[in-house]
Amino acid sequence: MADQTPYERLGVAESASFDEIQATRDRRLAELEPDSPQRTAIETAYDAILMERLRLRQEGKIKVPERIRFAEKPIVESKKTPTFPTPSAPAWAGRFFDKPQPQELLISSLLFGGLLVVSLFPRLQPTILQLLLVAGIGSAIWLVMRKENHFGRAALFSFAALLVGLLAGTAIAGLIPVLGPLSPEQIATAFALLLLWAIATFLH
Repeated sequence: MADQTPYERLGVAESASFDEIQATRDRRLAELEPDSPQRTAIETAYDAILMERLRLRQEGKIKVPERIRFAEKPIVESKKTPTFPTPSAPAWAGRFFDKPQPQELLISSLLFGGLLVVSLFPRLQPTILQLLLVAGIGSAIWLVMRKENHFGRAALFSFAALLVGLLAGTAIAGLIPVLGPLSPEQIATAFALLLLWAIATFLH
């Protein structure tokens, strides 16, 4: 018995964790009578193990978990996981476009949604389409002005969106062989209204 190590006296392996050592001590003490002389041997072995772990910790050979005073696991160098930069929008895009507030998104979607639905009515007269575009221009300028109060910039971007939308819509309408009850002018108007909605909603 005298030649046994504290680990052997306690009945645990030298690689045992702190939790395993403590659980073994508690289990063995619970099996013994309160006045049993073996309790002293178990406590002595337990204290000797803890002192050895503390010495190893001070020498930097093992790491002590934050929740306990004594060592549990040997220090293992962790491999650093490479980090990659999170993609972000270009700086120039942040100067022109912004995430709209829910209220602004709702208002612009209702306005332009109504105009878009009307523009797709079958066999709509060109005069009505022109009025829809005028209403779209006015709505876009008003919505942009609500955010930045700059009429010149709002009007410039709105008319640019109208022009690009009409050109793109006309080009796409020419590529579609069958439009059904919709005229090429209606397709062009619908594209222009969509682009006006985007400008009115997302322009910063």
